[in-house]
Amino acid sequence: MPRRETGGLDTDRAREIAEECYDDVLAYCRRHAPAGHEAADLAQETFLRFVRARGYRERGKPIAYLMRIARSVCVDACRERRLKTVSLEFEVAAGERDGREADLDLALERLPGELREIVELRFGLGLGVSEVAQALGISRFAARRRIKAALKVLEEDLKVMGKAERSRLKIELSQHYSAQREKAGPNTIDSLARAMAAEDARISRARGRRMGFAPFVASQVRYVPPWTWVAQLGIVALMLAAANSTADASFAKLVVGVLSAATVLVGVPSVHASKLHDVAELEYSCPSNAASVMVARLIVLGCSSSLVVALMVGAVASSLDADALSVALCACPPFFCSCAGSLALIRRAAPSSAAVLCWAWAAACCAVLIALASMWPDMYGTASLASWIAAAAAALAWLVREVAVLVRAASAGLDAFSPQMAKTYH
Repeated sequence: MPRRETGGLDTDRAREIAEECYDDVLAYCRRHAPAGHEAADLAQETFLRFVRARGYRERGKPIAYLMRIARSVCVDACRERRLKTVSLEFEVAAGERDGREADLDLALERLPGELREIVELRFGLGLGVSEVAQALGISRFAARRRIKAALKVLEEDLKVMGKAERSRLKIELSQHYSAQREKAGPNTIDSLARAMAAEDARISRARGRRMGFAPFVASQVRYVPPWTWVAQLGIVALMLAAANSTADASFAKLVVGVLSAATVLVGVPSVHASKLHDVAELEYSCPSNAASVMVARLIVLGCSSSLVVALMVGAVASSLDADALSVALCACPPFFCSCAGSLALIRRAAPSSAAVLCWAWAAACCAVLIALASMWPDMYGTASLASWIAAAAAALAWLVREVAVLVRAASAGLDAFSPQMAKTYH
């Protein structure tokens, strides 16, 4: 995992990173850049994004972190052009390679995309299993399993038999990718190092002018769609109508519980936006990173949803001359459960299905509440207050945990918050 440091990036350190990693990053971009894109431009963008994610450095080789960024840069370029990636291999005259190398080229071409890339990272760049896992955003177990699967396919395709031939295949793979790597000239390295140092200085100046957290949270209000506020006002109006149309306090408390669970859905699209639109990495690379954006939106929408619940509680208490505390206790458990479950689904589900699952979860919370009310007539009576307090405490504990886990996932950086992004690469 990346770790945070406070030091800047001077030209000498930038040159060390460029000399160590530029050739590998450029070779990777050449193999994966869409037609019409200059691989050198994508490679430079990779290093600049590395700098923009200021303060994050690898405990091991920077190349693993850089390759993870390079993958994202190539994905962005492919999406922009909507074109297929260029051939994995450079054009080599038929007479310049022997039959074995030609067979290896064909075998690599026939590999599925995810297996071909893992072979490239493991044997072309010499990354360890942990570094391969980090570059791809997968677990070490998954990385090890893919490496074994790729080697097995290659061995069957090339009819490799015995331990000696398997060892030779690994050496040939390393040599195969090494032959494609071009050594960058000193002018290229110096130019890149200066660009990295200049970008780091620019980021430093921008951070010095950055707004405080409170103004940043306030600024997130403008990114919440206007319909969100309209919908929340509509929920309050619906509660007012229900409270004024009934004299049954138990029914009114049931309605406030159902609407409290439903009000969570209004904020789901805004909390879900970064993951849905694959901009978690972009936010991570900015001074206000993905974790800051997530916290700010949770604060804004949490406060507005809490205000909606408070207004509904006040409406019921005022209309029916009921105790506001007892009404609030009936609203809190469904509200907290709906919030916690929705945050868990946003974190775990695929972007395309998360919103639908959140709706289903809120509907399930409402259905359970209605079912309990029908089976337990005294559920909203004074004798049940202790049960409501216990339920509210348990639901709040779950909500706090889900908020902490969601923010921690966002702060992991790049596409860790959105692992489905990696699956769209091939």
